[in-house]
Amino acid sequence: MSDTGAVPGDSLAELADLLRAFAQARNWEQYHTPKNLAMALAGEAGELLACFQWLTAGESARIMHDPTAAANVEAELADVLQYLIRLADVLQMDLAEAVRKKVQLNETRFPPGAVPASAASTPGGAGIRGKEPFLVLEVEGHPASYSSAAEGPWKAAVRAEIARKHATPRDTRFGVRITFRTRVPANANEVWDLDNLVKPTLDAMEGVLGKRPWHGPPQAADDRVDYLATSKRTVGADESPGAHIEVYDLRGDTVMP
Repeated sequence: MSDTGAVPGDSLAELADLLRAFAQARNWEQYHTPKNLAMALAGEAGELLACFQWLTAGESARIMHDPTAAANVEAELADVLQYLIRLADVLQMDLAEAVRKKVQLNETRFPPGAVPASAASTPGGAGIRGKEPFLVLEVEGHPASYSSAAEGPWKAAVRAEIARKHATPRDTRFGVRITFRTRVPANANEVWDLDNLVKPTLDAMEGVLGKRPWHGPPQAADDRVDYLATSKRTVGADESPGAHIEVYDLRGDTVMP
């Protein structure tokens, strides 16, 4: 065997085997549905984004020079990759082949030397840049993790704030930005994963996102969220737990009413 410099376990297939065995050993496969994994992936991408929040372009380029920041970026990138590989494995999709196909497609769409289109001209390509939220929610209450005892009250708080703003569903694609304010932990067991905070919050936003057009149990159409940025922090002095939520229309130039 030639020495290619690869480390055993480096391939996507080997990593998929490793993560599948990890989930099986803990009986987690029952929770690893495509929707849950996709939501977890979005949440971890938000945590990665939080590493760069408020940095200038130059500061973001030098982030790996700071040992603490570099460790955080490394951990969040690992989480993103793990959920991406796990999702592809559950869907029985060859992720490497999907990338090769996409590169071949992009070779035709973007030939060498061509001037790239402005990100702002690509639907959703610029995220929420240059847009104003059409809805801002200030939700009071304890942000709840998925499948926790507080999930019901938290969803009720989100729905109540949506009703208070007299929001109605609209036919569009959405961008959502959420900043969670979690209470001061009472003990070492009180920790809240960002991805688990996101799911019940979006699940309660059918008053804005609409409902999925299917025959299953009623569910918010969170598949119409094309841009999601999330972060969390512990409440400060004179603050109460809750969340600041901004909702953007990615198809229109809407402004906050």
